[in-house]
Amino acid sequence: MIDPRDKLLQLGISTTDTAFDADDATVAAAAVTDLALIDETATDPMHEEVARIAQREASIEEHLTHLRAEVIVELADEVDESEENWLDVTGKKEEDLKEESLAKFDTLEDDGTTIDTSRFKRYLKPALVALACLVIAGAAFAYFGYFQEGMTHVPDLIGLTSTQAAARLIESGLSVGEIVEEPTSSVAVGIVLNQEPKVDQLVARGTTVRIIVAGDAGVISVPKVSDLSVEQARSTLNQERLTMIEVPTFDALTMEGAIVGQLPIADTLVKAGSSVVVLVCQGPTNVPIPTPRVMGLSEVDAAAVLERSGFLGLPYHAQTTFGQTGEVVAQTPSSGSLTYPGAPVQYLISENIAGADSNVPDTVGMREENAKLILDEAGFGMITYPYVDSEVATGTVVAQMPLSQDMLIAKGSDVELLVARGDDIRQSVPNVLNMNLATARETLRELGFRPIVVPLPETVGQGNVYQQFPAQDSDYYQGLPVVIYAGQPLH
Repeated sequence: MIDPRDKLLQLGISTTDTAFDADDATVAAAAVTDLALIDETATDPMHEEVARIAQREASIEEHLTHLRAEVIVELADEVDESEENWLDVTGKKEEDLKEESLAKFDTLEDDGTTIDTSRFKRYLKPALVALACLVIAGAAFAYFGYFQEGMTHVPDLIGLTSTQAAARLIESGLSVGEIVEEPTSSVAVGIVLNQEPKVDQLVARGTTVRIIVAGDAGVISVPKVSDLSVEQARSTLNQERLTMIEVPTFDALTMEGAIVGQLPIADTLVKAGSSVVVLVCQGPTNVPIPTPRVMGLSEVDAAAVLERSGFLGLPYHAQTTFGQTGEVVAQTPSSGSLTYPGAPVQYLISENIAGADSNVPDTVGMREENAKLILDEAGFGMITYPYVDSEVATGTVVAQMPLSQDMLIAKGSDVELLVARGDDIRQSVPNVLNMNLATARETLRELGFRPIVVPLPETVGQGNVYQQFPAQDSDYYQGLPVVIYAGQPLH
């Protein structure tokens, strides 16, 4: 009779191998069957031995399965402790599975020798944790490497022009989408106000970005600039698409270089491109300053010099026998003379005038009323301007234009006279609101003020005066600018 142990050895099965696995158990079971067919006379103990071996190895496999489940449970604890009710594939809870597996696995015996499972457990758990970390790291690498390879962050376009924004999107690998205008008066036309998607949002390359830019609001609310420096005021107005016109003035209560006032006043609605006149203090009003020289200049240049210096320029045209045509050939007061800020300065431009064949009588030193009689008899009109002169009696003519026999004008022309008004250079500002522009200017000139008219855009119609600076009844100084605004009100 064949020994069943020898038969198992022939099949490559060791009955003392602790690594006897389930496959070996299956082979062993087949071997037992084979032996039973070959030798039906085999004794019962032999059959029992083979059966015991197969049963023991199947039990080992079962408990190894439990051990794997236990390790998976412990790994799950490391990854997420919040999963308190985690179940294995058998449906058993974690704690029950742990206790059952350990109880059975730790008591396995092989020929009376207990199997030491602590070594396997001690090294298996760290190995599985390390493996899990590698899996997580690989997943992260795959996400950032593969999935983000075609991604990019949306750049910040706010505050850029539409052209700059488009260039930045292209640089970032994105496409320029719809460009929408949003009417506003607070930001220059074409500046980006908003964007979709938002700044720093992670999107796929080639994504279309929608841009919202500032559009023409039609009207603009004039900002307040009277409390700013001149440069700040200019910058603020330019940002609002407005043009600043700087006009010098004098004020005893305002620091030199500071803004005295503005027109149109703050919050006035105007068209884009409109002008805002800003009065800038050049110094106190009660300190005489030298009269600038304008001889030899063109009319335009002479006017600019006098305005910058704070004087009231009074141009006059006459035919002369001297000087260059189109240039200033005479002025009064003469250059270098000390006079108060805002004082009128007469200057004559030589010009060929048809019918200019009459001389003007000299009226300097006469009383104003007498000068008028003389000029009337000679066939001329008369325009007077107040002039501050403490050395001459009030009402006395201190200068005239034209001023000599070498200057010819046509009969019926007006002669301009400077008439002394004492040493009090203050004057109450008249109310010119609701007057038409021509009447308002004449009223201001008659009182010795210099009218400054705020220019209007071509798209704005001219109406009556509805704003002025300084306001009516202000205690102001003769010769200084009074600004008037005659644009049609916008609503």
